[in-house]
Formats: sequence, C-alpha cells, structure tokens
Amino acid sequence: MPARKNSMLLIAAMLATLALGAMAQRANAQVYYYAPAPVYVAPAPVVYSAPVYVAPAPVVYSAPVYYSYPVYSYRPSGFGFSFG
Repeated sequence: MPARKNSMLLIAAMLATLALGAMAQRANAQVYYYAPAPVYVAPAPVVYSAPVYVAPAPVVYSAPVYYSYPVYSYRPSGFGFSFG
C-alpha cells in the first residue's frame, strides 16, 4: 500500500508540474499576444534624381564698336627704342 501511495504522489507531482508549466506557457503567450507588433522600419528609398544638363552659354556676337583711334594698330610711343 505505501508503494502505491508513493507512486500516486509521484504521478500527482508530475501532473501538477505539467499543469503549472502549461498555465505559465499560456500566460506567457497571452502577454505576448497583447504586446504590440514589432515595428519594421524600412530603409529610406534611394531616389535617383534626373541628371541636370547644364547647357553651355550661347555665343553672343556683339555689334562692332568703333573707337576714335585704331585700337589694334595703336602703339604707345614710350618703348625707349626705335625701329630705325
């Protein structure tokens, strides 16, 4: 009779341990169930801007400017030597 009682106590202790473990697991699952979902922060998208084309400045031909003396053949007289 005492051996049977010991085995019953052992089985009861094992069942209690299993029941407590299941209850703890369920409580843990409830805690995680009510926890907020993990927020996934995606990396910023890589935005390729269109290439900016800088056109060269247009060539503008100005009107001819007339001076009172010939600019391109004008020679100042202070060279200090003469060509003979």
